[in-house]
Amino acid sequence: MALENTTIKSAPIPGGCNMEFDIKVSPYQKLHAENGMILVDTQPASILFSNGSSISCEKSPIQHRMYRLYLPRQDFTSDTYFDAITRMLTVQDIVRNGDEIPAGTLTSSMRRIYSAYTGTGSVYATVAIYENYSSAYIPIFTYACSPLLYPESCKVLNDTFAHIICALVLIIGCLSIIIGYKYPSIDRSLPSCMIGGILGYTIALTGNYSIAINVLIGSTFAILAATISTLLGACEWLRNISLGFLCACITYLYAPAWMFYVLEHNWLFWSMFISLIFVTTALLMTISYVAEIIARAIFGSYFVIVAIDYYTGSNLKYIIINIIRRITISGFNLAFVYPPFQSADVTLIIVWSILIAVRFIIQSYASLCCQKKFKTELKRDTETVSLLNDHQDEYFAERHTRRSHRPRYYKSYIIL
Repeated sequence: MALENTTIKSAPIPGGCNMEFDIKVSPYQKLHAENGMILVDTQPASILFSNGSSISCEKSPIQHRMYRLYLPRQDFTSDTYFDAITRMLTVQDIVRNGDEIPAGTLTSSMRRIYSAYTGTGSVYATVAIYENYSSAYIPIFTYACSPLLYPESCKVLNDTFAHIICALVLIIGCLSIIIGYKYPSIDRSLPSCMIGGILGYTIALTGNYSIAINVLIGSTFAILAATISTLLGACEWLRNISLGFLCACITYLYAPAWMFYVLEHNWLFWSMFISLIFVTTALLMTISYVAEIIARAIFGSYFVIVAIDYYTGSNLKYIIINIIRRITISGFNLAFVYPPFQSADVTLIIVWSILIAVRFIIQSYASLCCQKKFKTELKRDTETVSLLNDHQDEYFAERHTRRSHRPRYYKSYIIL
C-alpha cells in the first residue's frame, strides 16, 4: 500500500528530526515483537516555517500522541486488515477510532511498549501536533504472531499435552460447580490448586523448557498445593489469600490508563498488589462462611471459563498470563497491558457470572436440604413417650424378676 503524506507548510513534518532510522525523513514507525511485548518506536517530527527556517530538534515544542486500534480476535482476512489500516490513516480517523496510549515516565516519549495479545491484530499510529496543526505518521500493524508462515504461533496453547491439561481443567471446573458441595474438602482445595499451578508454571519459565514441560511442572505444583490444602483444610487464610490474589490480578489487567504512571514503577506496583491481596484477605476473614462459598464458586467457575477461553481465543486468560509476564519478563513493567474488550470477552464474563450464580443456587439448595433433614432427624430422636407406662412396665418386670429369683423358705414344725 502506498501512502502520500501531504501536509501544509506550517504543519509538523513526521520523522523530520530522525536520528536513528535509515531514511533521513522517516514518517513511519518501527515495530518489534518479543517476549510477550510489542515495541513501537517513532522518530520526532520537525517544523518548517514559511521562511524556510526550522526549530531545533532538541528543543522542539511538538507534541506526539500515540494511538492503538484492535482488530477482531483471530481474524486474519485481508479485508479486515485493509479496513483497519484505512481507519488509522488521517488525523481525524486516528483520533476517532484509536485509543490514546499515555507515555511512560521511565521510557522515551517516542516509544510505546504493549503487552502482546497473540492472534489479535492491532494497528499503531502517531499524531504530531504543533499549535493548531497536526500530521499523521504512517500506521504500522501486527498480529503478535505469524498467521501465514506459522499458524500455530497464533495460539497460546499449541501443544497436545497442554490441550489435555486444559480439558482436564474444564472437567474439574464443571464437577466443582455441579457436585462440589458434596465433597467440600476437595472443593476447598481448588483455590490453592490454581495458585500452586501458577507458581510452578512461573518457576518453569525461568528455564528453557518446552511448553509441555512447563505445563507438567505447573500441574505437579498444582497437585502438591491441592494436597497440602486438603491436609490443612482448617486454614481459611490460604483460601482467602488465593481469592485476594485473583482480585489483584484482575485489577492489574483492567486498571484505567491513568494508573499506568503508577504501575510502571515496580516498587509501587508490588506494594499496591500485595496490599490489595492482604486487604481482600482481611475482609474475607470477617465473613468466613460466606467467603468460603464465594471462593469455591469463583474458582470453580473460573476453571471452566479459562479452559473455554483457551479454545475460543478471548482474553480472560491474560488475567493470569500478564502477572506471570510481569514476574518473569524483564522490562514488562513498562508495557501497557490493557487488553481488547470484544464480544467474546463480554460473552465469557456473562457466562462466568451465570456459573457463579448457578453454583450459589446449588450450594444454597443443598444447604437448605441438609437443614430440613437435620430438623427431621432431630424431631424423630426427641419424640415424647409415656413415662408413666414405661415406669410401670419396668417396675412390674423388675418385681417379677425379683420374685422369680426369690429363694423359698419352709417352716419346720417340731411336734413334741
